[in-house]
Amino acid sequence: MIPLKIDTCLPVISTRKAVILLNNIFVAFFILILSAPAFCQQTFYTISGNISDEITGEPLENVNIKIENSQIGTASDDLGFFKISTSRLPIILIISHIGYETKYLSIKVQPLQEFNIALEPKTKLLEGVTIRTDKTEIVYKDDKYSVLDYEFLEDGILLLIYKSNLLRSELLYTDLEGNKLSTLTILPGKPLSLFKDCLENVHIFTKTRAFEIYLNNNTIKLYEAVDIEYFKSVMSTCRFQIKDKLYFQEKAFMELISNFYYINTISKKKFVLRTTGDQDKLDFFNDNPENFMLFSSGRAPDLGDFKGLPNDFRIDSIIRYFDVESRFRKMTFLSPAYIPVFRLGDTVCIFNHPANKIEFYNYSDTLVKETAIDYHKTKKMNNLETLGYAFVKSTKWQEKIYIDEELKKAYTVFQNISGTKDLKEIDLATGKLTLKLTIPFPFVQKIKIKNGYVYFIYKGWGETYRKKLFRQQIR
Repeated sequence: MIPLKIDTCLPVISTRKAVILLNNIFVAFFILILSAPAFCQQTFYTISGNISDEITGEPLENVNIKIENSQIGTASDDLGFFKISTSRLPIILIISHIGYETKYLSIKVQPLQEFNIALEPKTKLLEGVTIRTDKTEIVYKDDKYSVLDYEFLEDGILLLIYKSNLLRSELLYTDLEGNKLSTLTILPGKPLSLFKDCLENVHIFTKTRAFEIYLNNNTIKLYEAVDIEYFKSVMSTCRFQIKDKLYFQEKAFMELISNFYYINTISKKKFVLRTTGDQDKLDFFNDNPENFMLFSSGRAPDLGDFKGLPNDFRIDSIIRYFDVESRFRKMTFLSPAYIPVFRLGDTVCIFNHPANKIEFYNYSDTLVKETAIDYHKTKKMNNLETLGYAFVKSTKWQEKIYIDEELKKAYTVFQNISGTKDLKEIDLATGKLTLKLTIPFPFVQKIKIKNGYVYFIYKGWGETYRKKLFRQQIR
């Protein structure tokens, strides 16, 4: 017989230990066999789909999807897609998003395909009138370009668009429906915004220069640039032109006073039309002597007064008092007076909010009409109303007036707690408001009104979306 060679490097296991090890393996295997049916019986159902805005078809991000009577929930991604799993059917999915009506989806069996769910923007009831959210139209949309700014020019729209970053900006000229007419693909510097002056000319601003834009047979051209600080010093107070009169608005004394005047472009003479201001805020300033110390031109202590001595603590406390108290009073009691002026045909229209009226001046500088207004005034509430106001949907006036020059109508906006805006027409004869529509998107940018349409910029949910130009018809 050949002797069996044993490798002494292998561990030697005693018979007792081997028996124990085999017994443990057998028990573990037996438990696994018994428990296998329980695992096999646990079935999971997967439900997925896409959520969009019912009006625009835009995907909705961060929509809450929750299984009723459970803690299971998820949220849609930046493309509106969601996926959720459950171990039981039937279920009810609760789909909710701020500014939209909540939707309930009953699921009894495993779906064979993804759901396409459209959420309806919330409508509202005001003063007994049911408000309709009209369909919006996309004027400009591009997968690569985003809208930075826009202005109306002649019979079309001039758009400042960019790809990736502002150094790759272009100008695009379209008609009012968004049909492309021409482009200017190479722009100087880093464009920041567009500006329409009182002579109806449009300029493109960079950090240091202003370029005037003009059209030549729908071809976009640029004039030589001017220094932007010089441009603003000349044009920032100019409002509009009526025939041979160029109208200006200069603000004075912490922007609490407005001086309205015009220059006759033929005689070059200056004529004062009106001086007005917020008398309540002016009285507050004059009735509190400490305001003169806080806002006077006299020199307050600054860091240069520190000498490295114990008195520096006193100087530091004075600096802090001046800084904090002046900012608080300016925000709370001495905010600028909102008194805009517009042209309505040959009539000068001053919205004198501090005096609670609209003033109308004809071409001969005569005050021909005054209309009382109160839409801008905050309603005084008792304690119970104040408490209830914190728990209900509220709106806030935005201190913005918009003029439709073609139709000679005036509008203002109120922002809802959801971020959407209510556009209301101001009856220039009575001062009363009529709610015309609700802009269904939250926190839209640059609202303008032209010929019965409200235009605005909106990005949509998610970082991947580009800013687009929308419009909505006013009915």
